Amino acid sequence: MGEALAFARECFKSQSPLSSVVKNMPFTIIVDGPNFVNELHRHGKDKEYIMNTFSFPILHGLIQRKLRERGLYSHPFLHTEFICSNKDQIGCFRGDEREELLNKLRRERGVSIREISLNHDTR
Repeated sequence: MGEALAFARECFKSQSPLSSVVKNMPFTIIVDGPNFVNELHRHGKDKEYIMNTFSFPILHGLIQRKLRERGLYSHPFLHTEFICSNKDQIGCFRGDEREELLNKLRRERGVSIREISLNHDTR
């Protein structure tokens, strides 16, 4: 992360064509859904917190603030792509709870869901 941040700062300061790209670069967050939910849970965030309090748009705002504090500007919109498989479980969410979680995330501004099919036909 340190090298990437140093590179971005250098591009931001320079007069190179990359400078204008970095100054206005939108960011996309790609999330490994099950591992992300497991990590939230590992840090003491239960199902209730995830369903009622956690919000990717709030996370986007926090990231924007951190970027500005480090001298980096980005487009004011961040997008999150939440990737999961079509298995019946995402972290501690199973069955109907899994669907409720995905529906909650689908309703959040700047979030899209991508479900990867793990159905393998060996024929």
